[in-house]
Amino acid sequence: MSFHVVRFDDVKPQRWKNGGGVTRELLAWPAPDDWLVRISVADIEKDGPFSIFPGIKRTITVLSGAGIWLDAPLDIALRPKDPPWTFPGDIAPYCELVRGPTRDLNAMFNEKAGVGRLQRWRTGYESKLKWVSFDLDDNPPTLFGVFTLAAATLRTRGGELALPSLSLAWTTAPILDVQLLTSPQAWAFHYTARQ
Repeated sequence: MSFHVVRFDDVKPQRWKNGGGVTRELLAWPAPDDWLVRISVADIEKDGPFSIFPGIKRTITVLSGAGIWLDAPLDIALRPKDPPWTFPGDIAPYCELVRGPTRDLNAMFNEKAGVGRLQRWRTGYESKLKWVSFDLDDNPPTLFGVFTLAAATLRTRGGELALPSLSLAWTTAPILDVQLLTSPQAWAFHYTARQ
């Protein structure tokens, strides 16, 4: 299997410039200083505005805590069981904690160079994620990955890979289908670069 695995505990937290929390950058692909895809876990400690990322599509999902409220122009509450929410990086909504610190998963995709998506994995042993779930027809993405809260086993046609809790597995190898052999809280993401 050609997956890279990044453990949350192995990534050093980076404090935000505004002091409102810390981020652990699990993936900045293809390069940290010039990424097309950035996956991170943020611990939000206090209210404050989001940073602006022009030309970037952002998707956020709450992992733990009571959740957050994103002010205008979004005006939406996000809680741990809610589906991921996507919005343009050109806007910087003010983020308010619902009741105390919250941890979230963030996916950012450069839309000028490709198309990306983050989605919650369906639960159940039989859950199987095929590329048709991403509406990509028969074209496998340039980059595929999975983030899981609980330990899980990732299965593809190339074999099985044990994933520890709070870990990210990603690959640029073509994959036609993939399964998680447990029922954890997990999210899959993909990115297809424009030709």
